[in-house]
Amino acid sequence: MPFGGSMHDLNESQRTAVTAPDGPALVLAGAGSGKTRVIIERLVWLVDERGIDPRGLLALTFTNRAAGEMRERVAARLQLDRLASWVGTFHAFGLYLLRRDIDKLGRAKSFTIHDDSDQLSLMKRLIKDLPSGMLRVSPREALSWISRLKQDLREPDWGEEPETDEEEVCRVLWRRYHDGLAKASGVDFDDLLVLTARLLRECDGVCEKYRRRFTHILVDEYQDLNAAEQEFTQLIAENARLTIIGDEDQS
Repeated sequence: MPFGGSMHDLNESQRTAVTAPDGPALVLAGAGSGKTRVIIERLVWLVDERGIDPRGLLALTFTNRAAGEMRERVAARLQLDRLASWVGTFHAFGLYLLRRDIDKLGRAKSFTIHDDSDQLSLMKRLIKDLPSGMLRVSPREALSWISRLKQDLREPDWGEEPETDEEEVCRVLWRRYHDGLAKASGVDFDDLLVLTARLLRECDGVCEKYRRRFTHILVDEYQDLNAAEQEFTQLIAENARLTIIGDEDQS
């Protein structure tokens, strides 16, 4: 879609979604139906037609490419050099909040982010240092096990016995992995979501600050949200006009 697009070449369903009244709005659309275009046009419509302050708009998506496209197109349509709205990925938004307020959780704002390579290196060292006789799992298997729990906002069920040898060793690695991150003042990518959800859940002042700031929130590919993304979206959107775009065929 060229940068010069406008409402005039939207189909009827797209125009209905773009101009939906205030209140929670759910837009279901299949692949290739112009979901990103709907978000772009709704952002433009809210500013141009409704007079909404761009600083009160928050749009969340999954990829840097989609976020960059949204920012560029909305800024071009509004003839702005820089878009004042916050448009980005869930991880980028989590990082934005944590850099400003993670100290409310007793952690340093100067934390480092462990990327995939850093996580893998740490896990390899931890597995190497396991007691002799303990089952060895692959580093990626252990990291995937940890990530699945974190994205579901869960920890191992410490009150229950592990069901398998694999679970037993992954529980040990869970503790050592997070100890290793803490010693390095580090977080992993899942923490950008998990800690953001915790920050908004436990720190009312922080949550209220962003609720006041963002009056309209738009979420792309809602069917793909994990538990952490769902929770912090719901927390921050409590008083906002929420528009979610989803594809029920991919849920």
